[in-house]
Amino acid sequence: MEATRQQEIDKKMIALDGTNNKARLGANAILSVSMAVAKAAAKSSVLPLFLYLREFVKRENMPLRLPTPAFNLINGGLHAEGSLDFQEFLVIPASSKKYDEALQIGTNVYAALKKVWKPITCRH
Repeated sequence: MEATRQQEIDKKMIALDGTNNKARLGANAILSVSMAVAKAAAKSSVLPLFLYLREFVKRENMPLRLPTPAFNLINGGLHAEGSLDFQEFLVIPASSKKYDEALQIGTNVYAALKKVWKPITCRH
């Protein structure tokens, strides 16, 4: 299939999967292929990926801006030591409209948390 036919490729993968939760092919695999297709199409159009995606979603009237950063501050679940039920605890400074301000907020929260956080250790 042609890489510039992103929506058709995504729909084809979802149809091939055939489940309502992408259980057969796997959501991570479908997303990875979709991202690779977007990168290939951007490369073939000689545009940086962010500009190619901007054209793809047709939002030319919106000013370019950096996305709000997300900070993964505490890890738990099956992938981490300890007994936390949640896999990730994120801080997303959504109230900030400027990237540098959001970065400062995330850094401040991390520094404050580091002073008080005592990890829960697993008891075997």
